[in-house]
Amino acid sequence: MRRRFLAVWLLAAAVAGCGDLKAQISGADFRGDDGNTNPNAYPYYLAIGGGLSETISILKVREGPTFEIFQNVAPTDMAINDAVATATAFYTVCSLSNSVVVYDLNLNVIREAEVGAGANPMNLALAAGQTGWVSDFLANDVRLVNLGPGPAGQAVQATVALPDSAALPHDAGVTTSWARPDGVALVGGTLFVALSNLSAQWTPAGPGQLALVDTATATLAGVVTLQGRDPIGVMYDDARKLVWVCSAGDYHNSVGFVGDGLLEGVDPTTQAVVRRIAVQGAPFVPLIAPSGLAYLENGLDGEVLVVDLDAGRQLPSIDLRLHVPGSGLSYISGLALDPAGRLYAVDFNSDYLYVIDPAQDNKVIYQTIVNDGPNTLTFLP
Repeated sequence: MRRRFLAVWLLAAAVAGCGDLKAQISGADFRGDDGNTNPNAYPYYLAIGGGLSETISILKVREGPTFEIFQNVAPTDMAINDAVATATAFYTVCSLSNSVVVYDLNLNVIREAEVGAGANPMNLALAAGQTGWVSDFLANDVRLVNLGPGPAGQAVQATVALPDSAALPHDAGVTTSWARPDGVALVGGTLFVALSNLSAQWTPAGPGQLALVDTATATLAGVVTLQGRDPIGVMYDDARKLVWVCSAGDYHNSVGFVGDGLLEGVDPTTQAVVRRIAVQGAPFVPLIAPSGLAYLENGLDGEVLVVDLDAGRQLPSIDLRLHVPGSGLSYISGLALDPAGRLYAVDFNSDYLYVIDPAQDNKVIYQTIVNDGPNTLTFLP
């Protein structure tokens, strides 16, 4: 489950430095002769990051639609957790190698930028001048990292410490917790950072917080205390001019997530919570469609959570527990939308990718096994 999966590797993360990338995989030419220059034109190329395989696979989508999978075409470093594409490059955050790997759009490695040993980087918000802000789950800070050309070695340009245990809100009887930063979104000059506020048992120690980092001065400008517990995902909604924060809710080590998730909308100007939508599930990261629907990753089970943002209510979920026994583990670890409006989802445990057509009552129109432990879905230009 995205971050929960990484928790079992925390000891390794604390000591791991930046490892060398595995030898380049000799994969198929997924672009072939029909590469596009218009990201809204076919074919589309969906990059699938495998958190366990430590590889990237590609789903090629042609008009029709028709689908072709290219397995393991490029390596990642250890435990890919986030991926971002621009018009010229593809960036992957690899938590256990403590690095951001930079590729060209044919998935050739250009650079590996070290974030720092023991940082356990989780998510990336691209900034100006070939830099990016990275949230560091174990280091409890955010770091501005040089992602452009530069010398080998650590690439950190600035570090902003996040609230310590004394500054975090605690439930009755809890004395210690850590910020455990996760999702990030850069809006204007402010970096919004989800602070999970976890105890030593990796469970919520109190309500989560949203940290506000002034990127011009690289300082902590303030915090917003949320109602949600264990906030993980942050996304800016340009249509509604809100920063949405996804909180997965309570977690018990003996049983898992409880299912009391919450979606909170923060006004980036006033920095106040102005919307709240209860979510039955454990939402990780939101994906906002032009229709006004939000699709949410789900750590509770293999159902995509669906929320109508304008109506402020949850809709029926999309059940993708198609290849997992009733008692088996299943959860949705990655989502993406293509320019035609189709929804793509991966189940981390079954290693299945599903293509869903919202125009056909959320019908699954394609499915395939992909690389092991799929954790990120990102369309390449």
